[in-house]
Amino acid sequence: MELKTEIINIDDLQSDPNNARTHNQKNLDAIAKSLQKFGQRKPVVITNKNVIVAGNGTLEAAKLIGWKGLSVVRVPDDWDKDTIKAYALADNRSAELAS
Repeated sequence: MELKTEIINIDDLQSDPNNARTHNQKNLDAIAKSLQKFGQRKPVVITNKNVIVAGNGTLEAAKLIGWKGLSVVRVPDDWDKDTIKAYALADNRSAELAS
């Protein structure tokens, strides 16, 4: 399956109100520094309604440093709410398992 990325205005993106992970200021500062040094190297995953599925911290950090847009990829059209939620949880959980 080919990933189609696009650039979206940050103001058009919505954080997931049910995001399983929270980002404290230390974490957001680290993400912001990484964005400033390396740029955005992976797209934020969003729904077709521009709600973030994976990358809420990237959105918040990008806002902190004054970025106007982010590279995004949309979930497949045939994903329902449960599949989207399962993906978001798997994305968060796999990061927690890293050492």
